[in-house]
Amino acid sequence: MMPVTLRLNFQAARPPAHSARLAVMHFPFSPSHPCKIRGATGRSRRHVAPLILAALLALGAKRPDATPPAPTPSGPRETVLRGEVVENGCFIIGGRKGEAHRHCAETCALAGESLGVLDDETKLLFVLVQDLTGGPQPNPLLPWIAQRVEVRGITMERGGVNALIVHQVRPLNPPPAKR
Repeated sequence: MMPVTLRLNFQAARPPAHSARLAVMHFPFSPSHPCKIRGATGRSRRHVAPLILAALLALGAKRPDATPPAPTPSGPRETVLRGEVVENGCFIIGGRKGEAHRHCAETCALAGESLGVLDDETKLLFVLVQDLTGGPQPNPLLPWIAQRVEVRGITMERGGVNALIVHQVRPLNPPPAKR
């Protein structure tokens, strides 16, 4: 068996010189990413990324012979979700959410990152999907970043991803304080 070398490059991509009007999106582990929040360990993202990769590789190496069951996609269903609107990239990579992360989430969302709803009940992330065949549409979750909302719409699951088509959004009161 030949050894495999894995090389990671966490540098932010530079926009082409002709893209003066395009928004610049930074890779979440790059030093120039707008979110400067450090992890609970106080280490920079540059040090955390290799640790996350090593942990993922170690978890995958525990059961190499096990074949995961094929996910069963769920069909579209009308749903009411209650939860926080998050920017998917920063939430998935670093668990970042809430008022402390609002500015970064808004910056990323305006640059084209997708938004989702972190459901209070199931703790699942539902990613916003939109049918853009009729042309560009405003993002219905954009005004509600880092806020708790009630979303009425259609949910479905495909390939392990929970998707949400939004019909209506309304704000909710903040969650009750934990005692």
